Amino acid sequence: IINGGSAYDSSGILTAVGGGGSGFSGTFLTTTSGGWVDALYVVTGGSGYYENGTLTAVGGEGSGFAGTYSQTSGVINSAIIVDGGENYVSPPEITIVSPSGVVGTGAVVSSSIQVSGAINSVRVTNGGQSYSSEPTIVIGTNGTDGVVTAKTNSWSASGYEFEHEEMLNILSGPNWTSPLPQ
Repeated sequence: IINGGSAYDSSGILTAVGGGGSGFSGTFLTTTSGGWVDALYVVTGGSGYYENGTLTAVGGEGSGFAGTYSQTSGVINSAIIVDGGENYVSPPEITIVSPSGVVGTGAVVSSSIQVSGAINSVRVTNGGQSYSSEPTIVIGTNGTDGVVTAKTNSWSASGYEFEHEEMLNILSGPNWTSPLPQ
């Protein structure tokens, strides 16, 4: 796995394109246990917030969110994510924390979350055969930016004698090439 990407379903199919071979198949699994706060929206700026302050998150089953807000003439006009946190399964409620006892009213900031869906494991169910070069692995689902690469492995021998009958049954001829055992 070069890059796990994001927003993939919980599992899916891998296929191979190119490389001159055939028969490759595989599957992948993702992590979807929770996400992070990826956007804040100032729904209502309120009034009386005469100093910039911080934002905290309540609910959503995650932790670690930190944010700030800025104001103009006591009205909150922007909300900024400092740390999106982790493991949120639903958008948390955003709480406005005014500094030095300044008490404003009526401001509402909402949030949205992004669930990871990153590929975290790949299983080759059939390595295929006769690939002369690494094929492109196609991730069959709706996520983005995931990259899985294939590595073809082969080995060859010429003029060797094998003492074990099982090995002679597998190999044929004095010059042979075979994929490495998995």
